[in-house]
Amino acid sequence: MIGLMPCDRHLESLVCRRVRYSYRRRTFEFDLSQALFSSAGVDAGTQLLLGLIAGRLATESFSRVVDVGCGAGTLGVAVAGSCGARLEALDRDALAVAFTERNARLNSIERADVYPALSPPQPRDDRARAERELVVCNLPAKAGEPVLRMLVSRMIRLAEASQGACALVIVTPLAEFLENELRASGAEVIADRRTANHLAVYARGGALREAGGPDELSAFFRTVCDFQGPRGQYRLQTVYNLPEFDGLSYRTALAFDLLSLQRVAGSAVLYGCGQGHLLVGLSQMMTRNARLVVADRDLLALKIAGSNAEHVGLTGVRREIVPGLSAVADVAEPGSVDWLVVNDDPVPGSIWNDAVADSAGRMLGPTGQLLLVSRSTSVSRFERHVGRRFRATADRRMHGFRATLFRRRH
Repeated sequence: MIGLMPCDRHLESLVCRRVRYSYRRRTFEFDLSQALFSSAGVDAGTQLLLGLIAGRLATESFSRVVDVGCGAGTLGVAVAGSCGARLEALDRDALAVAFTERNARLNSIERADVYPALSPPQPRDDRARAERELVVCNLPAKAGEPVLRMLVSRMIRLAEASQGACALVIVTPLAEFLENELRASGAEVIADRRTANHLAVYARGGALREAGGPDELSAFFRTVCDFQGPRGQYRLQTVYNLPEFDGLSYRTALAFDLLSLQRVAGSAVLYGCGQGHLLVGLSQMMTRNARLVVADRDLLALKIAGSNAEHVGLTGVRREIVPGLSAVADVAEPGSVDWLVVNDDPVPGSIWNDAVADSAGRMLGPTGQLLLVSRSTSVSRFERHVGRRFRATADRRMHGFRATLFRRRH
């Protein structure tokens, strides 16, 4: 277990329901969240894949189950828990990692390694000799073909290195794509199941060499565009799976308009970096010796934002993967931050107002400032919630979004 859990109170507020699911003569319980995929129950694609895997587990055994893109952990926990295998689960979203860790504990799975990552781990000689691995994945339909190609290639490579197998499910519009990728890799499809909406496959074999050889970040690359910041143009490499790939959103434009009147000195912390627009915008307004920490629950956002910062000459930026806003205060010493920028939207039912206020209260020094960028209704509710502790000093609104600068009341 990696210990990425945010505070218990905040994580509890993100649980929208607990569901039961019976699989291979065992009943599992899962806590689900509206902040993650499939918040109503175990989704249809996962159920289809679990049914296919159950048929294979009757005659095959595995020492380790690797769940790629684990989400809340329903797939990996069910398979590993039903066959007594060690669970290795990874996701680019640190909140998904925290929920998978929570659900592993809830189902008494003690042998679990859960961590943030963009792609499966590289095969290692020691694990190949010791453990036969079943690599499972509910492939993300909106990831883009280059990302899916990289994921499928690496999963086949990982499974083959241990003489194991891959079990994958994908939505029907991408079924032909998956079949072509498996065929091109030399993998043999042992079994499959189809519905009107999904294709699930169980495959073995395949080439050990990386197909095409892209590094994990370049597989996400989408385009290069010029954007207008608070003080001039900048150029960003943008990626699939994140917004603002070819133009600024209203919320970022509002934040830039407000930042154009400020000077950012001392220490700044940014939560919610996306493609890196706010990171670059802050850098344009920073004094020479200002220090900047960027935190996000999305590892892809952290990687591309950091890469873009380097390309515009911004060095020394510290990047921190956190499972949510409630954990952002842990990235700096109490009272040591001059600017806290929060670019985030609340999950329904969560204690978001308290998370923002607590983070600002712990991190900011006596003259520190909080820049909150969100939907107008969310900022307005926060303003009412913290009226006795913080006051708004500058404000920008447009088309249902708002950027507001707050100072601590004395």
